[in-house]
Amino acid sequence: MLKIDLKSCVILVIGLIVGIVFGYLFGSGAKTQAYQMGLERGRLEIEEKYQRKIEEIFPPMPELEEIFSASGQITNIQDKTLALEEIIYPASPFEEPRVRKWQVEITDSTELVKRIEKTPEEMAKEEAISEEIPLPFKEIEIEFSAFEKGQEVIAESEENIKGKAVFEAQKIIVQPVLMTP
Repeated sequence: MLKIDLKSCVILVIGLIVGIVFGYLFGSGAKTQAYQMGLERGRLEIEEKYQRKIEEIFPPMPELEEIFSASGQITNIQDKTLALEEIIYPASPFEEPRVRKWQVEITDSTELVKRIEKTPEEMAKEEAISEEIPLPFKEIEIEFSAFEKGQEVIAESEENIKGKAVFEAQKIIVQPVLMTP
């Protein structure tokens, strides 16, 4: 017959308890890991599905074949070169805007102007003379020393500047500061 003594019984009970504890810990860890992997895979599938839907609703803007001007804020002025930062807003409201940096070289033939809003009297006078709708601003010539960091400008070029980071400007226009309420 099988003799069960107290020492064997205690060892058997402790062994069972240790086995159950290890089984629970390692078994639940595997379950948790499998659960997390399933959640991650499902999240990726849903993100891909919605990304395709967003691209369908907000198709990317077609890229231009030629670019003849850049607009942005002056970030640095050095010698006869302006550093501009142009913010490019995507078609989708879910994408972050990109920043394109330009180095605009100014030569002796570069036209430097500032746009100023016309008065209502000037607008009325131009409307009476011309059948076309007049522009709401006029351009006055300025000196290079009038440029300051933070100004918004438009730099126009005679050549295609697509794919370039540095170009020679034909005309630089300082934009008026818009007042926000």
